[in-house]
Amino acid sequence: MNAFALGLGNIILIASTSCITIVFSAIMSPIILKEKFVFKEDGITILLVAMGSITAVSQQPKEQNVIHPHGHDLLVEKFYSW
Repeated sequence: MNAFALGLGNIILIASTSCITIVFSAIMSPIILKEKFVFKEDGITILLVAMGSITAVSQQPKEQNVIHPHGHDLLVEKFYSW
């Protein structure tokens, strides 16, 4: 499913959503699954992933009026073909 999203989605949205998923998982797994949180490994990784996502979002073009080249109909057709 991620390969499909990379071909048709906005890479900034996909990267920031993935960042949120990784950070949420790293924070919740010690709480729910009682895993050990090691700041030297987990904390630094969270900081690096967050900084990379923030950098990608802050460097995006300011103009957001770009229409997807494949068009809306193709996206809907691909979605319902699964």
